Amino acid sequence: MQYIRPSQPWLLFSAPSDDALCIAPKPIAGAEERRVGTELIKHKVATAVVWPAPRLHLDRSTSEGVIRATAFVARCSGAATLAYLISFWIGLPYPVWSTISALIVSHEKLSETRSLLNDRILGTVLGIGVAIGIAAGTSQFGATVSTQIALGVALCAIVAREWPSLRVGMWTSSIVVLTAHDSSSTAMTAFYGGSVVILGAVIGGSFHWAAEIMVAALMRCTGTLVQESASIRSDG
Repeated sequence: MQYIRPSQPWLLFSAPSDDALCIAPKPIAGAEERRVGTELIKHKVATAVVWPAPRLHLDRSTSEGVIRATAFVARCSGAATLAYLISFWIGLPYPVWSTISALIVSHEKLSETRSLLNDRILGTVLGIGVAIGIAAGTSQFGATVSTQIALGVALCAIVAREWPSLRVGMWTSSIVVLTAHDSSSTAMTAFYGGSVVILGAVIGGSFHWAAEIMVAALMRCTGTLVQESASIRSDG
């Protein structure tokens, strides 16, 4: 303890030293002890700078999610574009229906796409058959377009009531009736319309099948990279 003499009254107003108070500087994590505060701070900053930067770790679930999301976007865009181009190149009318059909069958899982592809084709065939039959059966009676639509949708609805997956036949028959100029052209309209829809559905399903093969290959490569990254981390 520091003794203040009568001849030194100014010491009453001065800050006591660490030695007088018996206070030792507290150690700071990541730095060595120093008696001078400025040296301690500088050494702490220097120690903090040399920490290694965090490494980027590969995660299998994250990689799979990114790969599948990218594949879904790519196959939907590619199927829609190719379906339109092929329908346009071979001269099918209304190629936009090929694009729509390709997108309708494109689902997240391949099993869902395959099931919807089969239903799309069967429903389209059902609607075409009903439209041709209605046009042939009512042409001699001079039935109007609205009458043919009503009859066609009613017949397809009877089937769709038992097999809901074939509901596409209801609007297929209506589209065929609306786009046909007369009863004699209904068969050709149904043929071209069904061709463009089925073509788009097949292209959409094919793109999904090819995308699944590519995803499986990429996942195998990603699994190898994840194992290598894990071994590097363990060695480090």
